[in-house]
Amino acid sequence: MITAILVFTRKKNTPVSTETKTTTQNTVSEIDSDNDGLPDWKEILWKTDPKVSDTDSDGMNDGEELKNNRNPIKPAPGDELTDEEIKSLNDPSNYVSPFDRASKTDDFTQKFLTQYVLQKSLSEGVLDDVAKDVLIKSVLGETSTAMPFRTFSVIDIKISEADNTATIKQYGNSVGEIIIKNNPGMTMENMLKLLKTAVETKNSSGLEQLKTVIEKNTQIINESLKISVPRSAVNIHVDFLNGMSRITEMILGMYKSINDPMFGLVVIGDYQATAVELKNTNTRIEEYFNKKNIVYKSSDYGYVFTNNIF
Repeated sequence: MITAILVFTRKKNTPVSTETKTTTQNTVSEIDSDNDGLPDWKEILWKTDPKVSDTDSDGMNDGEELKNNRNPIKPAPGDELTDEEIKSLNDPSNYVSPFDRASKTDDFTQKFLTQYVLQKSLSEGVLDDVAKDVLIKSVLGETSTAMPFRTFSVIDIKISEADNTATIKQYGNSVGEIIIKNNPGMTMENMLKLLKTAVETKNSSGLEQLKTVIEKNTQIINESLKISVPRSAVNIHVDFLNGMSRITEMILGMYKSINDPMFGLVVIGDYQATAVELKNTNTRIEEYFNKKNIVYKSSDYGYVFTNNIF
């Protein structure tokens, strides 16, 4: 994200010669990493591999396949494009977003929304070539927001020397109560849908709902810093705090996209890696309580740990 900020700041405030600007635009819009005749930004739209000239390995490179109305991600024979796909090729405004066909998987959060916005923006002529480059690199994992989220370590934790079954169970109930009390009532999938709607309708008012999520998550972090933590639980507590901090910063990034859509898009490009980190954190927390033989009833606040927190 630092790269993107520098690019757009310079472009806005510093005069750029016509020659330099033209060269940059031509270079970016014509990047073809695998020399298959299909620019990288179009590879994203067709879900082909920008680094492999023949994505489906059927003997014809991706660019040639599209010229011949063949599907570049389906091996021959039987890879002829449908009328709908051909229409999409010739008229980008008819493109059907994979977002709308996606199941509830991690792919939904990573590439589908980014592809949707990229395609829509290109068809409406609202992205310049430098912006295309940023989005391309984001989808390919070559650009990161590098968001400076608040991090925690052992020195931030109030450590309790009382470390037994009773105190460990109480610890889980204490954190569980904080989580339940400050539950924002919105899933990450719903937040991403808000962002999609904001871009699709060009109305960002719905993103105001994210302020509540940010405030609630921040409250969870602050209150969790005040409780006493058994020494054996210190590491998972640090993991929990950092996980909450990271996801809250990502939501803040989505909220900031009200004024800077590019920022929101690159945040989404980072989501997959963050989701993996948070899933691992959930696993470590669950394993800790299992190892300590802690069992929570459905009436216990700590029961929240039987489900994914993030």
